[in-house]
Amino acid sequence: MGIKRDELYTPGGTVPGLALFINERRQQIAQILEVQQQVTVPALSRLFSVSEVTIRKDLA
Repeated sequence: MGIKRDELYTPGGTVPGLALFINERRQQIAQILEVQQQVTVPALSRLFSVSEVTIRKDLA
């Protein structure tokens, strides 16, 4: 699937996790849905290391 772990650079320093911007994350979610037809919010939250609220906003 091509997801790589990296460090996300922020003004306050670095935050470990996935260096994906919202549009990239949405594209990856769409690709996952094309293959699997369904996926849960908690599963996406764990995959992308973001909150479930963030995933729900991505899906809105």
